Amino acid sequence: MIIFFENLARKFNFLENLTRTMDTSTPVYIYDSIKLNSLTAKDENNLRIFERQILRKIFGPVNIDNVWRIRNNMEIDKLIEGADIVIFIKAQRIKWLGHIQRMDRARPARKLLDWKPMGTRPVGRPRQRWKI
Repeated sequence: MIIFFENLARKFNFLENLTRTMDTSTPVYIYDSIKLNSLTAKDENNLRIFERQILRKIFGPVNIDNVWRIRNNMEIDKLIEGADIVIFIKAQRIKWLGHIQRMDRARPARKLLDWKPMGTRPVGRPRQRWKI
């Protein structure tokens, strides 16, 4: 599994982690991408933005008539032929679900998948808590 960026780059501090990753040229792995509960539309958008930033660094600028410029999103999409990190993550989740469904029913992951919670949730909105 490739890391989905240190638990989503500590919940989307992309720019700090991006510059640190680019400077040290360490590979960015997707990790725990299939274990996250859900990706909101904002999360998906942030992931696509981050992916394009990485791809711009990988493919580099374009030289047209001795003028250098960065690649735009359409040029990057043509180079990667429609591959998308969000689609990859969702496919990995489906793959993981199939893996768990084939497990023996005695395994903890399979027990958790088949588990039905008892009781009900309280009515109304959750009480307000202090944020740290």
